[in-house]
Amino acid sequence: MKKTLSVLLTVIFAQSLFAGALCVKLDARNPISFTNFANELKLYAKSHYQIDKFTVNEDNKTIIGERQFKVKKRRKNRMLIGTPVDNFKKKPKWKKEKIEIKGNITKDKVCISVNLEAYNKRTRRWHKLKSDNMLEEHMALFALSKTLKGKTIWSIGNISVNKDGINKRVLNLTKFTVDSVDISVDPSTGIKSVNFNLKDKNGIAVYKVLMIGNVKGLNSALKTFNSHFLDYYPVKKISKIYEFYWAYAKHGEIMDGMHKLQVITALGNPDEIIKKDANKQIFVYNLNGKTYKYPIVKNELSLAEQ
Repeated sequence: MKKTLSVLLTVIFAQSLFAGALCVKLDARNPISFTNFANELKLYAKSHYQIDKFTVNEDNKTIIGERQFKVKKRRKNRMLIGTPVDNFKKKPKWKKEKIEIKGNITKDKVCISVNLEAYNKRTRRWHKLKSDNMLEEHMALFALSKTLKGKTIWSIGNISVNKDGINKRVLNLTKFTVDSVDISVDPSTGIKSVNFNLKDKNGIAVYKVLMIGNVKGLNSALKTFNSHFLDYYPVKKISKIYEFYWAYAKHGEIMDGMHKLQVITALGNPDEIIKKDANKQIFVYNLNGKTYKYPIVKNELSLAEQ
C-alpha cells in the first residue's frame, strides 16, 4: 500500500549529525535550498541571539553560528538565554555564556541544534544549559512550510477544519493546497497547536493538531496530519466497478466488498497494517479508545473474515 504523503515528510528525532539535534526528514525529490535555509537561520539567530559570526560550508551544506558574551544583569539577577541543567548547592554566579547553533542539510533531511553553556564563577567551570527550543521550532516550521507549500492533497477520515473561527466537518476527498505551517498557543490553557493552513476554493481552512510536549511534538502532529490526507486522488486509482461505494466512503461509511482505498478514504490511513499473506492484510484502527481490525482480501474489504 502506498504510504500517505510519502512525497512530503516525516519528523524524526534520532541520532543524527549533531548530538541532541532536531532532524526533519524530507523527500529527496523536493529538497530545500541550502541558501534559503542558511539565510533564514542567520536572520533568526541574529535577531534573537545577536549572533553575527557564522561559518558556512557549501560543500557539506552546514552552517555554524557562535557567540560568547557576558551575562547581563537585570534587577540584580543575571539572566541566561538557557535554563541550567545542573543543581547547585549555592546560588550560581553567572559570569559569561556561549551559544553555538548548527544547521545542516543532507539529501533527505535538515538538522538543527542549539548548544548553550554558562560559566559559573563559584564552581569555576562551564555548565550545560537547556535550550528554549525557539530556534529549533522556528527552523523546523520553516522546513515544513517550504516542503509542504503548494502540495495538492485530499482529505480522508472525516476531518474537521477551522474556517473563520468555526470548526466544520468536511466531506472526504475534499481537495486542498497546502499554504503554510505554523504554531499557535491557546492563551487560556497554554496548549500549543500545529496549524496546517490549507487553501480550497472558498479560501483558507486550518487543520489543527495538538502539539504534545516541546518542539519534538511536531513528530506526532505530522503523523496525525499524514493519516488524514492523501497526496493523490484515489478515485482515479481503482476500477469503475467500485464506483457505487464512493458515496459511502466520502461520508465516512464502510461496506463489505469496497476497495481498500475506499476504506482508507472513509476511515483515514490505518494505524497499523498487518500482512497475513500475499492476498490478505489487516487494517488496524485505534478510534475513540477502541481498536478495530478490518480484513482486506485481494484489495477488498471482507467483513466475513473478521
